[in-house]
Amino acid sequence: MARPLKSDAERRDYTFRVRANLSEKSRIEQNANDAGQEPSVYLRSLGAGTKPTRIVPTQDREALLKILAELNKVGSNHNQIARSLNRRQDSEDLSGISFTAMNSAFEDISGIAARLMELLK
Repeated sequence: MARPLKSDAERRDYTFRVRANLSEKSRIEQNANDAGQEPSVYLRSLGAGTKPTRIVPTQDREALLKILAELNKVGSNHNQIARSLNRRQDSEDLSGISFTAMNSAFEDISGIAARLMELLK
């Protein structure tokens, strides 16, 4: 899925070049890191007179994101198994695999992923 295009008001078309010595650069980078931002976002917020918003996830949010990533891996493996089974010529003998159980597992995975997405919003 492609990234959505920004509107003209949201698009950043202009560039500022700022010269700094090594210690200034280090301080800017450290302050930006402490604020949980990239240096460009940090400087832009300071220049606009707004308070920098923290974009580094909290520990809880970070844990939820890791769980969601692992859950997506499980879902991907499930899809690969289902695809492999669907391609088998001998659909009568599926070695005791229950499609009902697989569908139930997939619905459980989808439900957990949906709940995690709700918590992350």
